[in-house]
Amino acid sequence: MQTINEIIAIKSELKILADKKGKVLRDYHIEVINDELVITDEDGDLLIRVLRAGYVFKPVLSTNYLYFHHNFADRVSCNDTQEKLKSRRRVCEKLIESYQANGENIPLVIQKAICERLDKIALSNWIDHRDICKGLLVMAKNLLPDYPRSGSLLERSLRRLFGIGVATRTIMALRSIRGLITGKRI
Repeated sequence: MQTINEIIAIKSELKILADKKGKVLRDYHIEVINDELVITDEDGDLLIRVLRAGYVFKPVLSTNYLYFHHNFADRVSCNDTQEKLKSRRRVCEKLIESYQANGENIPLVIQKAICERLDKIALSNWIDHRDICKGLLVMAKNLLPDYPRSGSLLERSLRRLFGIGVATRTIMALRSIRGLITGKRI
């Protein structure tokens, strides 16, 4: 089985892997990890499978994460435009739809994880893509009205008192000042 998986991965890398109708499968990233064939696409099917299996991603502050981005110019992960935000939203929508299609209730831990992801994406892109980010926050609130907001106590307080725009700009300014004090320009 390992040999077949390796052949499939190599064919994918060479862009000669095709479906039974002969159509080349270009929009997938296929690799072998621990003798398992891992197939992902830009819409986050791997993330959906992991979340559907009951796992939740929680960042650990003292941990450095390594992400592999493949250098395909047409991939959404290679840019910082509205398309990337729309793709991230689509991953969350697909996860929600996967539960609805099976007539299942979304577990609370998964609802919180989706809302936290939407909230963090919205906060980190608020200045450049406010309208899309507002939609992300509405989606989170529709899924779980009292979801826990992301950010530090200061960020959450500023957000509650003055709104997201003021909170985001204030935190950015504080980080710049901290960078100047420590000698690290952020």
